[in-house]
Amino acid sequence: MRLRLLLVPLCAGAALLLGGGDAAGPAPARPAPDPDGARQAAHRAEAASPPPKTGAIGSTPYGNISRETEHVLVQLGGSAASPDVFTRRKRVQVSNPAALVGDAQKYKHVNTEDHHEDVTPTQDTTKEILPKDVNEKDAIQTEMERGMEHPNVSRANSTTPQHLDQTNHNVSALDWQSPPPHPKQENLESDAQATAPPSRRPSPSGAHRASAQISRYDDEDVFGAGGAGEAGDAGGAGRDRPRGRAPPEGAAPAPPPAPPLHFPESPAGEGFRVNDLGLSDGVFMFKYLGSFLSWMQPYDFPVELLRDALWKRVSVPSLIAQSLPVEAGFLACVGVGVALALAAPLYVLGHACCLLCRRAPPPPPPPPPPPAGAWDDDYAAPGSGCRRRALLFVLDVLLLLMVAGVVAMFVSNEQVSGAVARSPAVLHTALADASAFLRNTNLQLHFVLTKSLDRAVEAASADLDNVENLLGRPIQRQLEEETGVGVALDALVDVTAGAQAAAALVAALLERAGEARGLALVAQERLADLRLQVDALRRQCPPKDRALCDTVEAAGLGVTLELDALLSDARLAVLRRLAEGNLSAAAQQARGEFQFIPTHVEQQTRDARSGVRRQLLRQRGLLDDAVWALDALSRDLGARVEEARERSLRVAEAAADLEYWRYVAAVGAAAAVLLLWALLLGALSCGCCGAEDKARPTLFTWAALLCPLYLALWGGALLALLVGGHGEVFVCRPLFDEPRFDALTALVDRPGVLFQRRGGFFSNLLYANDSLDVPLRDVLRACEQNRPSYPAFRLHQVLDVDAATDHRRWEQLHRQLNRLEVNLTQLQLLTPGLQVQLSGLLNAALVNLTSHRSQLSSPVTGKDLTSFADQLESVANQITDLATASRMETLASRTRRLLASHLEPLKLRKEDLVYQITSLEVQLVPLQRQVNQSLSHLKTIQFFINNQGANISHTKSREYAGRLVSYVQQYREHVLRATGESVAPCRPIWDLFHAVRQLLCRHIMDPLNGFWFGAVWCLLLLLAAAPLSVKLAESYPRSQPPGLLHRASAESPPDPPILPEQTTWSTPGAPEPGGW
Repeated sequence: MRLRLLLVPLCAGAALLLGGGDAAGPAPARPAPDPDGARQAAHRAEAASPPPKTGAIGSTPYGNISRETEHVLVQLGGSAASPDVFTRRKRVQVSNPAALVGDAQKYKHVNTEDHHEDVTPTQDTTKEILPKDVNEKDAIQTEMERGMEHPNVSRANSTTPQHLDQTNHNVSALDWQSPPPHPKQENLESDAQATAPPSRRPSPSGAHRASAQISRYDDEDVFGAGGAGEAGDAGGAGRDRPRGRAPPEGAAPAPPPAPPLHFPESPAGEGFRVNDLGLSDGVFMFKYLGSFLSWMQPYDFPVELLRDALWKRVSVPSLIAQSLPVEAGFLACVGVGVALALAAPLYVLGHACCLLCRRAPPPPPPPPPPPAGAWDDDYAAPGSGCRRRALLFVLDVLLLLMVAGVVAMFVSNEQVSGAVARSPAVLHTALADASAFLRNTNLQLHFVLTKSLDRAVEAASADLDNVENLLGRPIQRQLEEETGVGVALDALVDVTAGAQAAAALVAALLERAGEARGLALVAQERLADLRLQVDALRRQCPPKDRALCDTVEAAGLGVTLELDALLSDARLAVLRRLAEGNLSAAAQQARGEFQFIPTHVEQQTRDARSGVRRQLLRQRGLLDDAVWALDALSRDLGARVEEARERSLRVAEAAADLEYWRYVAAVGAAAAVLLLWALLLGALSCGCCGAEDKARPTLFTWAALLCPLYLALWGGALLALLVGGHGEVFVCRPLFDEPRFDALTALVDRPGVLFQRRGGFFSNLLYANDSLDVPLRDVLRACEQNRPSYPAFRLHQVLDVDAATDHRRWEQLHRQLNRLEVNLTQLQLLTPGLQVQLSGLLNAALVNLTSHRSQLSSPVTGKDLTSFADQLESVANQITDLATASRMETLASRTRRLLASHLEPLKLRKEDLVYQITSLEVQLVPLQRQVNQSLSHLKTIQFFINNQGANISHTKSREYAGRLVSYVQQYREHVLRATGESVAPCRPIWDLFHAVRQLLCRHIMDPLNGFWFGAVWCLLLLLAAAPLSVKLAESYPRSQPPGLLHRASAESPPDPPILPEQTTWSTPGAPEPGGW
């Protein structure tokens, strides 16, 4: 920050030295009639002036121009400093320089009378500026090599016949040579770009065309509106022109783009609750069974067979015969199931018959009772223990696997029961959502058609009421482009803004200067006190150290910063008073003179605007009549939905009664499987827990109970398979056959199965009304993609939105629009009060800021306090007297504290003042030149305002009428876009369709299929367990009468246990007699 503050004054000072001193610069000298003297005087004035800033004459963002050219441009009303003036390399060929000279002479005495610093070249000087002997082709090549940029020269008033009759001189080009800017000048120019208000460029046309011919040497138009030279340039007729410039003569003016209308958002309407039911949430465990059923039944939906069966076109035997190929998979599964259902009972019965027919052997002697703590298997027959363990292990595994099947049966049964119990609520919610969708669709379509038109009518009515700004102001802007009125007024606004900014900068500068002066006074008091203490210390220094004390010099301990001249500058005081707004009031008064056109326009177009408003309201009423068809359609569909809701509730109640008995049967089946499982588990537990005498009868009991239950369970499983399988194949598969929905389309759409009348689902829903005949498949596809209801349901057959919003058929409206015509009168602009204000501002802008900056560039104090403190410390270290050395060190510390607390803030404040003075200087230089330009412009444009009004008003009236039509066009585009892309999306239809199929298939059919799958799983495991359990029962010994066993054990004491041979131990070294 400090480095930047130091660099800014250095760069500014260097630039001012190169430019010749005063920032504001002296007034340009009036050129003499002598050509050589005029050129020398111009060069002297250029050398004496400061480096030009951005926005000032003499330097532009694109290049430099000579001082002579500046004088010509000022007198012709041009702005050489305006950034908008310069475009790419262009060549200006003035075909009638005498006209320019005549205009310059015309305004010469006017400028000298109004302001003493207006510089107007004489005729001789102008001829010197525009040499005749320059070859045009060479001049073009030379300037293109230089890379210079040419401003747009605003031509002066030259429409009088005497100007047109003067001799036509062939002049090739203006001499725009100027030395390149100094490198340090660019720093000031960059600051000026941020502070100086931008100048604007006039667009020469109208009477300017009589005095100049424009030749183009590039692809772009330099001057905007074309003159006579442009009319003859066939190649440039279709070129792109910069925005805001007038079109060439004879070209149709492009209507201004109307502001885009923000149409109201269509209301959301009622909410939908079907997605809140959670039918799509969760994991569906039995969904995979659909693949097995699809493999088992790969055929398509028998549409023709169902049609013949529904409408009784085929007999029952023929229907059965035709159904057999379709039901082949199910019949095969039923056959396999019957075979498996008979397998287990036949095996058990066959084994029981074999046991009864086989002769029973004599019972063996009872084995001795095992000792306490011994395993029973150790005394069993060889191999019987291992076989029994294997059977027990396999049966345990089967029981463990059977648990999954039992759990699946109970879970699936509960899921089916819960889904069926939820069916009435789901159907009620789905149909309620359908009714809400119909109401929302009607509401949103009605809203977008009528309320959007209301918004367009409201915007058009606002424009009709705001005709002063929308028709009067454009006429003013067109006059600005044609005559330069707006350039002067805009430049005046820029001058006012620059004056206000300069006033703010001056106020801030003076305020900071006052604060700096207060700091300087405090610092001066502290330095004076320090100087007294240093002098006292020198006087009190001992003789032996006096030589060292005399080296400490207190001279220069004072503040040298002078701010009184800055604070008392009279011109700065004048600039500070600019904030009061007198210049702004004068500028507003001048602009107010130009506001008569809107008032005149409002009065002349009052009747025509009332007629336009009446026709718009009439079209609003006709649209209400057309929208009535949508209301009727919505009411009819709503009535059919209510009927469907009542029927669905009755069907749901009947299904609930059937579901009760299904639930009881399913619970009984699961309980039967659980009973068999528990009985088999108890039998296995008896064999493992020492109750072997109970294991054999328990297993035989289980086998006997298995036979009837097994047959009943297989019957229930096959019945569930037929219901769930047919539901999955013939109901769920068509519902999930997206995106084609072939079977569903064949069922409900033309030619259809469910409806005898011609037409599709929606047509029959509306009592065979063909106005809504759209295939259900197309509706589902569109609604899945959340398409709007208008194209999805083909509602153009009910209401043609394209025809209803076509404003080209509204003839009465266009007839009233053609009545919008305006005539204009002459105007006046420049007032004496404004001229006085501008002159005072120009005088105040001549304040000399260079001297103030030079005063602030000097050091704050006369002595470097840092070096002074170092000197005090050095001397204190050399003094032998401790008291004197201590006092001197104290003074050194005090000096450093004074430097940090008072002088350093004062230095920063001084640097801030230098920076503010530099910023103010950068602001005032372009401001002075802009004030001079504004005075010149306002004096040259008055004649051109009154001559072009008729043509301009007609053109702008047509543009204004086109703006009103554009609102209706935006309404049309909005309605077509909204009805075709966003309004009334039909996703709720897909949601309720998806919810119904999720309920039917995933919550009812899938669990039902899961039930029969769990039952079949358990039955297959029971089938595998039947022979194993019989084998296990045979492995257990027959049970003896309990009395005989008890008596035998009481009479004979237990023998010592005989250990097996492989389990005895031998005495080491002793022979084993007899193997023991």
